[in-house]
Amino acid sequence: MTHILLQLKSDYRALKSHLKYSYFEAFLSSFVVGIAESFFAAFSIEKGMSTIQSGMLLSLPLILAVGANLLFNFYIRHRSISQQVKRNTLLQTLSLVGLILFSIATVNNSILVFSSLMILYSVYWYGYFSSQPVWNTWISEILEDHQGHEYFALRTRLTQIGIISGLVLGGALLQWKILNLAHGHLFGLLFSAAFVGQIFKYYSFKKHVPSTSVMSFSFTKVKTIFKQNRSFFSSYGLFNASLFLSAPYVTGYLLTTRNLNYFNFMLVTVSLFAGKIVSTYILSLTVNKLTPIKLMIIGGIIAAPLPLLWPYCTTPETMYALNFISGMFWALWDVGLSLSFFKNISAEDKIETVTLYHSIGFLTQVIGTCIGALFIKYVFHYNYHSVFVFAGIVRFMCILPFRKNKNLGFEADTDSSSVEKLKAS
Repeated sequence: MTHILLQLKSDYRALKSHLKYSYFEAFLSSFVVGIAESFFAAFSIEKGMSTIQSGMLLSLPLILAVGANLLFNFYIRHRSISQQVKRNTLLQTLSLVGLILFSIATVNNSILVFSSLMILYSVYWYGYFSSQPVWNTWISEILEDHQGHEYFALRTRLTQIGIISGLVLGGALLQWKILNLAHGHLFGLLFSAAFVGQIFKYYSFKKHVPSTSVMSFSFTKVKTIFKQNRSFFSSYGLFNASLFLSAPYVTGYLLTTRNLNYFNFMLVTVSLFAGKIVSTYILSLTVNKLTPIKLMIIGGIIAAPLPLLWPYCTTPETMYALNFISGMFWALWDVGLSLSFFKNISAEDKIETVTLYHSIGFLTQVIGTCIGALFIKYVFHYNYHSVFVFAGIVRFMCILPFRKNKNLGFEADTDSSSVEKLKAS
């Protein structure tokens, strides 16, 4: 532990002053999600990709990102975790430079477009995926448990503001064609804004309290954690695969089948986050009498089958309402999962556990996406209404095994202050 960190831990007022850089980073990270990442599928469609291809480009790059992360974890085990986070931030920034250049390029070969986007998205997701476990370890070194409640509550609010700000700005730029630019060039403007955000994000990380801990990763520990929580990971993998039978194809469906303009598409997306904000705010004010697993079950059972209502949403307003309700109940799922699982991970197991969770999540996301594509083409013959009804039923069936998980292998903590802290999840 550095001398600076020891001083800050003994003076919480000084620590709070230093955490302003972390709060700034939270806003910037979420702003990039809103203005760039949320429009990846729309950009793929703008470049000539079909709904299925755009959906595949949301999921297939994750396989490359996961594989690269697992490979490089072995070779960078002795690098400082703070250096690792900063390096990966620059890597994400590099991918945005590639997207800016690609947005202004004219490429007519669909194979070249698909492969180029595959590479650029993969680099972006590798930067994100390899940063998450080490960032969790880094911040847990800085904050004591009792100090985390206030920190995560404010960080959550800034994250919500950042995502919605990015979405609204991106949707407005695309809809009203600022500067009379073509849509392809406007996407370049969105990615340029995200690039600037990434540069300032890197600067804020440099101002963070440095960590002297080194990157530590053990495949043996990963196997042990999986065996101890096999029931949870099996249920989670099955359910996550079911979610992505239809989820990657919603953007293409809204933009091409339902012919939403970019502004209405933005509002549909914002509605999801608005629902999450309302739900987490209510949870933070309510003395929670439900166990984390019950929060997950209630949220999942209601939110998971909602895609089957897409065919009945005939106006943008009904689409807003559907996504708002979906966001409210997915927030219950997120908070319940966090309380049951991530909050109880010991510091020495954090990198391996978060890596395992993301690896299973990304792998099953790709599996679900590929199965969904096959069903769309060969079973439902591009009838997306039937796809969403089918996916909603399968999702509902796949959430039911979670009822057998009492506390997901960890001792759950359900106090209301924990709910406030985990609004950041």
